Amino acid sequence: MPELLALAKTRTSAGDIRVYDHFQESVNKYVRCMVNGSAEDRKDVVQDIFEAIFRGIHTVKDPDKFDRWVFKIMKRMVCREWRKRQKRNWLGLLPGRETEMPEPAHDPAHSYEQHFLFKRALDAVAQLPFRESEVFRLRWIAEESWDEVARLTGYAPASAKRYLKDAEERLIKRDPIFAPLKHARARAAGPRPQLGFLHAREDEEG
Repeated sequence: MPELLALAKTRTSAGDIRVYDHFQESVNKYVRCMVNGSAEDRKDVVQDIFEAIFRGIHTVKDPDKFDRWVFKIMKRMVCREWRKRQKRNWLGLLPGRETEMPEPAHDPAHSYEQHFLFKRALDAVAQLPFRESEVFRLRWIAEESWDEVARLTGYAPASAKRYLKDAEERLIKRDPIFAPLKHARARAAGPRPQLGFLHAREDEEG
């Protein structure tokens, strides 16, 4: 990491490429999970994140904290986009369901019903407080491990689990499609409930 940071601070093409290559998988995964909308929307957010990283990279002093600094930039930019979309929704400048609907020919694996459920679920998740939405999306939509959730968000595992519990309780009250979560919480163990409509995103970009 000291070598990567030193190279990054030179702000040469080689340094920028190394930084992008090192972080692009994590950044793209997080943005894909957190930002509703089209592939172009998410691409724009990723670009904004890396521009912010390159603008501020000279401020990083401790190589051991470089990863954590990058993920803080990533979260701040996504949170800004999330709040902007919330505000635009309140003002009626965005439709309530902003995720793109694929054409039938591009979507052989999922029905329109599946995608309407997916959008309905994302609408509900988007109304959660940011931390709850963040952990819910990473655990339920991206199916990340608790270690990866902690790495990307910076939350202690106990805090992340509390945010997930709060998110699940809110969603259960908000929409009956999340009822399986209630049974899972009552069980407290065993296989996770089937919420297949949360995994339609792969087909949105066709």
